[in-house]
Amino acid sequence: MIRTINIQGFRSFDPESSTVISFEPNKRAAYFYGLNGAGKSAIGQVIHGCGTGQNPITGCTLSVFPQDAKYEYLVYNDHFVETNFRNRSDVPGIFTIGDPESSALEAAEHLEKEIATWRAQHDKLAEQQELRQVEAANAHESAIREVWKSYTALKEGPFKRWLPYGNSKQRFFDALQEKAKLAYEGRRPPDF
Repeated sequence: MIRTINIQGFRSFDPESSTVISFEPNKRAAYFYGLNGAGKSAIGQVIHGCGTGQNPITGCTLSVFPQDAKYEYLVYNDHFVETNFRNRSDVPGIFTIGDPESSALEAAEHLEKEIATWRAQHDKLAEQQELRQVEAANAHESAIREVWKSYTALKEGPFKRWLPYGNSKQRFFDALQEKAKLAYEGRRPPDF
């Protein structure tokens, strides 16, 4: 457990003399409270920096007992809250606890935005596909109408052999389309 913290020349602490903060050995938690600028955040930074060894602060030390023991130092401050708690913007009052969960939530929110983008694109393409299908159906009907006009105008002439199609515009159009396909592929279409 932490026994003493020595702070000198860090943030609001005196650069000329060391401030010693002692802890009672029988207490498992320590709470710091005070006015703004009193040094609460600085004490938390010293505990975190010197205790974890990640960002030791010059002029500051931390003594523990027993000295060879490994401790996990948790300083509940703004940095801790930002790292370990993450509010969901779409569900106020619901939050995740822990750095991995916070990161996972952030990744999930990013993926949700990406999904929304893909859905919007999909909807736009589906709308365009529907429009193209309507246009294709209209073009098909128009082609059948125009071919049928020619057929009915000339059915007593050279098109007399095509009378087996009767009044079926679609059968007549399909036969013409098949012959055009054969001609396009370079094969000779059979006689009507």
